[in-house]
Amino acid sequence: PWNTCGAYMQSVLLINPLDYAVYAFFNLINPFLAIVYAYLGIKILKIKPKSMQQAETPANAS
Repeated sequence: PWNTCGAYMQSVLLINPLDYAVYAFFNLINPFLAIVYAYLGIKILKIKPKSMQQAETPANAS
């Protein structure tokens, strides 16, 4: 079992965790999706350091 939910299903339903592994596809593909999203920069907020932000703002801005 992957977590307490899997342990509960195994103990109550008396089934092998590998029998319901096909139904836990999101749990299995989530690490791969996280790597792909990070590599492609999807939904990643790029924050500039404060020193760069101050250098970009004009000195005479009002």
